[in-house]
Amino acid sequence: MLLLNGEIPLYYERALNTSFSAEIALGMTFKDYIGDLWRSLDEDLEKDNQKINSHFSYKLALRYYTGGVALDGFYFALEYANRKHTQDLSIDSYGYNYLTGTTHTRTYNFVEEQFHNEFKMIFGAQEHDYWDNFFLDYYIGVGIDKRKISSIEYHQENTTGINTYRLEKIEDTKPRFYLGIKLGFEF
Repeated sequence: MLLLNGEIPLYYERALNTSFSAEIALGMTFKDYIGDLWRSLDEDLEKDNQKINSHFSYKLALRYYTGGVALDGFYFALEYANRKHTQDLSIDSYGYNYLTGTTHTRTYNFVEEQFHNEFKMIFGAQEHDYWDNFFLDYYIGVGIDKRKISSIEYHQENTTGINTYRLEKIEDTKPRFYLGIKLGFEF
């Protein structure tokens, strides 16, 4: 799912004692495919030129392994994740002013941004039965996403027929659900 959310992280997990471990992840963000899909269903907006910008992302987690063996078996985790997505957009607007009888052409340049601060409760399991030093980490979880979004909104003036665009800002907190599989290497 992380690839569909536009993120490629590398994780490192270290046992703190027999039951607890700490995990850190650093990564890069790129195009948020799922977020763009939901926005494209919600808006009627033609984006003429798009440039996706990359940013760093990170995650921090503390895990408790229920079987008393850190890095193996079932676990509960508290996790914090931070990521940012931006894209530079250029939109050409064409309109006809009904009052003056003139054609209107204008190019808008915007930077759409998404900032996500996620707090998660994860339940998962690591299995080391597949290959020599490889393991699979299955997980599911819930959390909240404190997000700040700047996105383009389309408006058409009813009296003049001129199309305009502006950057709308949203700050809110949304529930999130997580499901995934990680492939790891033990060394």
